[in-house]
Amino acid sequence: MANKRGKAAPPKAKAGRYKLLVVAITLYWAASNEPEMFGLGTIITWLLTTLAVALLACAALALAQPSVLVVLRLFSRRQMQPAKPADEQT
Repeated sequence: MANKRGKAAPPKAKAGRYKLLVVAITLYWAASNEPEMFGLGTIITWLLTTLAVALLACAALALAQPSVLVVLRLFSRRQMQPAKPADEQT
């Protein structure tokens, strides 16, 4: 009999990787921009702008991760290259 392998686990989605950081940024913004007077219009505006801040934080983190990885790879490659002696640089 042939061995039947189990199904491979599906890859995890990276969309929610920084959930706690996004929540912290959003709550900080919401707390620092709380309206002075609570009315229906001000609360709706405040909640919608809080949602916009959360989406912008997700986008910023999604863009920052690859750029940081590229910078780290470039920096590590420069460190790994042997330095040329002063005689050979001319």
